Amino acid sequence: MHKAFGFQVQFNRAKRSYDILADPYLPIVALKLSEAFALILAVRHLSASGDYILTYEAIEGVKKIVASAQPELRNFLQDVLDETVLRQGFGCDASILESLRQACAEHHHAIITYEHYDQDALWRHEIDPYQLLFRRRALYLDAYDKRAKALRVFRDNRIKQVEFTGVSGVIVDDYSFARRFQDTFSTFVGEGLIPFRYEHTA
Repeated sequence: MHKAFGFQVQFNRAKRSYDILADPYLPIVALKLSEAFALILAVRHLSASGDYILTYEAIEGVKKIVASAQPELRNFLQDVLDETVLRQGFGCDASILESLRQACAEHHHAIITYEHYDQDALWRHEIDPYQLLFRRRALYLDAYDKRAKALRVFRDNRIKQVEFTGVSGVIVDDYSFARRFQDTFSTFVGEGLIPFRYEHTA
């Protein structure tokens, strides 16, 4: 888009991606309750497209719709967003999701309390969060795990608590989400492509 519209981007050679320099605000038009309700519910199904950026931007958009609603409707719409979309749709707690979003955007080191799928105990991981992503209608966090000294993918609905350490910065200075996930199978990240040979026998 031309910058005359107020939208500007710049290519970041180090990250090999585009950075948004200016993103114009659009006035929220008067929506009927049924229209706002439908938009909020539509976000739950958007993740099926596999576009994590579009899905998260849609969630941020409906948050603004909820915030601008009349006081008597705001609590109802917020409950729909938190319960039907985030908790039932993605299995996420709204406050946990907001903490993770903030940690990724502002490069906060954090400690998460995490429930591993094959263990009953809760584990604490000191992490450097990088990116939220959607896969198969579930929400995940890509982060650097200090104990493992490697990038790991955490499922958000297993994160029970997020604590900021008060330290900001990055561990992996050449992190690229697009490069890291270009050859993945769902959320399974390998070291490269694995040759596969199919032989048909009669």
